[in-house]
Amino acid sequence: MDSEEINHPDEDLELPRLMGIKFAVLLMFGGWGVGFGAAGIASYFLGMQGTTAVGNTVGLCLMTFVGVRFSARPAREVLSLKSFSPWLIPPMVLMAFSGSFLVSEVGNLTEEILPVPQELKKMFLGILQADGVEQFLQRAALLSLMAPVTEELMFRGVIMFGLIRVYGGYRGILISSICFGVFHLIPWQAVGATLIGGLLGVMVYRTGSIFAGMAMHAIWNLFPLIVISAFHDMAPEGYGFDSEKVTHVPIPLLILSGGLFYFAFKRFWKLSAQPNEKGFEIAEGC
Repeated sequence: MDSEEINHPDEDLELPRLMGIKFAVLLMFGGWGVGFGAAGIASYFLGMQGTTAVGNTVGLCLMTFVGVRFSARPAREVLSLKSFSPWLIPPMVLMAFSGSFLVSEVGNLTEEILPVPQELKKMFLGILQADGVEQFLQRAALLSLMAPVTEELMFRGVIMFGLIRVYGGYRGILISSICFGVFHLIPWQAVGATLIGGLLGVMVYRTGSIFAGMAMHAIWNLFPLIVISAFHDMAPEGYGFDSEKVTHVPIPLLILSGGLFYFAFKRFWKLSAQPNEKGFEIAEGC
């Protein structure tokens, strides 16, 4: 199947037509409802970190299960449970390193329009700032293990699987990334999450592997945790949430980050396989 066919709905696949935008929205509302309910119960026994972990895990995992069952297809196919080339990890690390500064500046520009309440800034900083090894490991487990696994299974797994087959490849990736941004609810996170969701969607689509999305998601989340927790005094201006006023990432750093990101993405594109007629499977080795 050529690229033109890939970017149009697969009419030969007997998937329910409801696995489009409406189904994605239903899964998101289900994830919110179940997640908030589970978090509410967990809040009687756990702190904020544990409550968040329980809410996300229960809500997203349950909705992933529902989506897989509704698709009437094997979980391995719906969730793209295939391996990916380890040669893709170096460009992933470079993309996370450089892209983190770029997305941080997107957040700064968003804050210029819609100021972030100080209490919310303290909450964000509390998630990323760890005192001691034990706290760091706890936050790393939340940000680089729980979140990547549960969010990728639902958004680059079930939701993107259905959207690509109903609307075509690139439209499916775009819509799934918007859903990912909206799911975060907080406006200051939504824009950046949408951009990151688009990148993760391209990675899963190109490699045919949900594990590529999980790995990139984990690396991306781990980088600000390391910078703010271990190198807080060395963090560049405009990176983090510890300033009472809006600051911006220095222009030279943005230019450097943009160049590094372009180089890393180009390298990833060259190494990653083209999707074949089934949309996600790897067509050739990397």
